[in-house]
Amino acid sequence: MRPVIDPKASRILLAAHINHDRIWRLEAPLVAGQRQSWREREVRLGGGGWFTGMRLCALGWQVDLLSHLARDARGEASYQTLAETGFTLDLLDRSAAETRLTEILLSPDGERTILAPPGAAPVFDLDQTEPRPAAAYLNIRHAGPGLIACLDQIPWVMIQLPIAPESRMPADLAVTSRADFPALTLAGIWDHAHACAGARLKTLIVTDGAGPVEILSEGARGAPVAVPDPLPLSNSIGAGDSFAGYLLDALLRGADPRAAVMAANLAMRDWLIAGTAP
Repeated sequence: MRPVIDPKASRILLAAHINHDRIWRLEAPLVAGQRQSWREREVRLGGGGWFTGMRLCALGWQVDLLSHLARDARGEASYQTLAETGFTLDLLDRSAAETRLTEILLSPDGERTILAPPGAAPVFDLDQTEPRPAAAYLNIRHAGPGLIACLDQIPWVMIQLPIAPESRMPADLAVTSRADFPALTLAGIWDHAHACAGARLKTLIVTDGAGPVEILSEGARGAPVAVPDPLPLSNSIGAGDSFAGYLLDALLRGADPRAAVMAANLAMRDWLIAGTAP
């Protein structure tokens, strides 16, 4: 059963990436084999750790961030930004010497091409969480044994799929996109989620861009949730991670999955209409 949690008295463990995105704003959509021109570029914070956590902090939650941040000048500046935003940073891994940038090619129509830095994805791990968080959200591919053991002690856990093939993350709810599993039916996605999250899994939420959101409870499909009319966007970076933050907020305040999806959709639309998309 999902607990109803008081944001002022509870903590959320957020395991997710803090990226440094170098965004190249292109003059025209990418075309294979053609010369491309860009009009502007900038480096800004990104990744699920930033976008989801920022939403949760703004909504009044105490967020314990489990992530990685380098020790160089860029990492130090980002540390200060995270602290000022309201994150608790005791679980940050600061072992890396240099920040690696993620390159994002952003077309005028909002299409993104993401170039991740080379190297293996980091493993997220910890020894213990004291005091115990009331809930956790994992948006990572690799969880270490210490983190997995801690999940068994946390009352309610949500994960983002996909994860690494060899990973297992005990969770009550999983969120994913149809785009990540194009060859699978909804039943197939449920089976995959159950294999990743184990017998603890009760609910799967599957987004589909501007299409309806599907909700499966104990493997049974409920009525799809329509998404508000899509908005013309030139930049949707961080939208999916922000949706996860609004969804988690609604769920932990006691909403059922369908109501939580509807609330998150409306919050996202308000955010985009207000022009606060990055």
